[in-house]
Amino acid sequence: MRMCKFLLLASLWCSAAALAQTWPTKPIRLVVPYTAGGSGDIVARAIAQKMSEGLGEQVIVDNRAGANGNIGTEMVARSPADGYTLLLATDIQFAISPALGMKLPYDPVKDFEPVSLVAFVDLILAANPALKANNMQELVALARAQPGVINYASTGLGSTHHLSIELLKSMGSFDVTHVPYKGSAQALPDLIANQVQMMQLGVPQTLTYLKSGQLKALGVGSAKRLAVLPDVPTIAEQGFPGYEANNSWCLYAPAGTPKAIVNRLATEVARVVALPDVRERFLASGLDPVGSTPAELGARMKDDYEKWTKIVRKIGIKLEFKDDNMEITGSDPNFTPQKRFIKLDVTTTPKLMDVAEKAEELKNGTKLLEGLYSVDGETFKFCFQMDGDQPAKGKRPSALESKAGSGVLLLTFKKVK
Repeated sequence: MRMCKFLLLASLWCSAAALAQTWPTKPIRLVVPYTAGGSGDIVARAIAQKMSEGLGEQVIVDNRAGANGNIGTEMVARSPADGYTLLLATDIQFAISPALGMKLPYDPVKDFEPVSLVAFVDLILAANPALKANNMQELVALARAQPGVINYASTGLGSTHHLSIELLKSMGSFDVTHVPYKGSAQALPDLIANQVQMMQLGVPQTLTYLKSGQLKALGVGSAKRLAVLPDVPTIAEQGFPGYEANNSWCLYAPAGTPKAIVNRLATEVARVVALPDVRERFLASGLDPVGSTPAELGARMKDDYEKWTKIVRKIGIKLEFKDDNMEITGSDPNFTPQKRFIKLDVTTTPKLMDVAEKAEELKNGTKLLEGLYSVDGETFKFCFQMDGDQPAKGKRPSALESKAGSGVLLLTFKKVK
């Protein structure tokens, strides 16, 4: 019996070694779990081109957005561990979501092999020029005078863009309202159109809009001022000492990928980010190119989890709940230039997702943005975008009244006592 086990292990080891020696023999898919046009997409396309040259096979960028990065991340977790499907993800998937206690469709530790850090990107608190605040002091004063009136966008519930502003709210004792989107590519048009008034954005996708005057910067989330924006003060120096907001883009492979392949990938990333043209491109875009060993990335994952766990506890935010009793308390018309009214007859539901499904039935010109979330454990919110004024068809739990135009609407639910 022992001999059989030994022969089986020896056979598996030989197969893995042989695979590593011949790899790669076909194109490699690099999954980015966000929409095209964001910081991750910029990083992925920059390294994919150079990695293709170094590995001798094409590295193809595949944007698989949705569920705050969980859809693309789960897809890679379920992929064969042969080195042909890789993931370029952030600390959202591997530190923030676990710190929030979210039920994820993957295990960030057991389902992945850390490969290498690739780049750091600092966030800019960007605002529509119409917002009557040009720095953090003015923003805090305005938000305190009009609690909840200012809307901020994010790339999804539990994203760095979301929690970094929730942390600001906690540190500065002011209130602004969260409107989550599928990605920055979807949020930017609404930010520019003043449907939402501000958003934390990565430096790369923000610079063009700052230069054109379509957006303005209230502060940067870096520890020190950015070389590309030397006149924009850090948020920390504007009354938020110790505050930082950034993302780290890292490369992962499915668990079980042969160590030889993982190590070769890490070596290739280190080579690529050290190339003068790649470094120049990254730095000019506000990205900080880095490389690491797989062990160094694994250690950073642990450190980031501990850091975000402390932040989540400080903020006191929760994103998933077991209480099934919910009722609608009203809708907020401040989200759009046109008033919209929705009334949901939902006092008891088998699952919280049923509330989302009922609201989804109202669609017919309505784009679901995100599901339920809560700030205080009692009041829950549900965001979606509305277009046109067609009435909902078929069975629905409520009546919908709307006027021409489009915008974002926030529904507020409250636990039934």
